[in-house]
Formats: sequence, C-alpha cells, structure tokens
Amino acid sequence: MPDVVLCGECASGFLMPQRRAMRGVVTGECDGCGVYRSRVRRAVLRWKDHGDEECTSAFARLLCRLMVDRGMVARCMGGVLIVPLPSSPRSVRMRGRWHMLPLARRLAMVLRGLGVDARVATPLRMSGVMGKAVQTVGAGRREDRAREALHRASRAVIEGRRVIVLDDIVTTGATMRRAVHLLREGRAEVVAALALAHAAQRPAP
Repeated sequence: MPDVVLCGECASGFLMPQRRAMRGVVTGECDGCGVYRSRVRRAVLRWKDHGDEECTSAFARLLCRLMVDRGMVARCMGGVLIVPLPSSPRSVRMRGRWHMLPLARRLAMVLRGLGVDARVATPLRMSGVMGKAVQTVGAGRREDRAREALHRASRAVIEGRRVIVLDDIVTTGATMRRAVHLLREGRAEVVAALALAHAAQRPAP
C-alpha cells in the first residue's frame, strides 16, 4: 500500500512480512512489515531519529495492511488497545518526542476506519536505557536489560482487555517478550505483536 511520503521502492520493502516465534501472543508470533536493512532501515531512521514525522501515516497503513493480510483484524472487533513500547526518558529528551506514540494513535485511527474500536493505552514504562535497537549485544544481555528497564506502570487499564503490542524494530525480541510478559501478567490478552521491521536473523552456526 504505497504512500506518497514513501517512494515505491521504499514502500515495497515494507511489504515483505516477517515472523518470529513469540510466546504469549495469540498468533504465537511477532509480525513485522519488512527486514531492517537498505531502504527500510533508512526510512525508519529518518522517521525515528531525524524527525521525518510525515512517515507516521504511511507506516500506520502498512501495519494495518499487515494485520489484514494476517487475519488479525477479526480478532480485534470486540475492541482492542494498542500499546506502544516506550522510549527511555533519555531518548525522549534527545528526540523531543516519544516516537511510537503518534504511530500507535495513527494505527488506532486507521483500524477505527475498518470498524474496530481501537484505542491507545500506555501502561508500560522504560526506566533504564536499552541501547540502540540494532547493535552487537548478545541476546542474553538484551534479555537482562529488558527485565531491568521495562516495567508495567498500570494494570487497571489493560486488565481483561485485548491488546496489540507495537514496536519499531525487533532485534532479538527481548524487549517485545518482556512487554508481552508484563501485559499478560496484568491479565491482558495479547492478540498481536507488531513491528515495522525485524532485524535480519543470523543463520545458526
């Protein structure tokens, strides 16, 4: 679903669905629009770190298309909360914004256009620094960092609700797994875990 903000070749990079196993999610997987490399990487970084906020609407439509293609929309018809993964306070200060929040709001708006009662909830907080999303840090260390940094600030807003967890880039999946765990611990049903892109997975040795 190309958008004028993204050139055709850039948009096509987000039409290469990625999946990886994710326990605790109804689908059993974390889904991404594309692989974090080349034009996809540049587009995400322009939006994320360099203020190219016009991409927000285009990205929301691409995420919605992914949901439609994967049959996720029907699971949300009874109402769903979109939970964006938080940025650290330091990242918010550096960027001047929590970049995932406008994307979550736009995705909710697009889903409402399909008849889904979609709202945004922000029950998660990042109290530490996870580091760059894509860097050479071992999976075990990223799991430790996620446990130390990511916390649930509120349970009441998610208890008994269906939720979609939303991130920009999934590397090892540590942060997403932690988020899913916290939401399920708060008695939410995680119907989907979505990301704009997945880092390319290295082949097993």
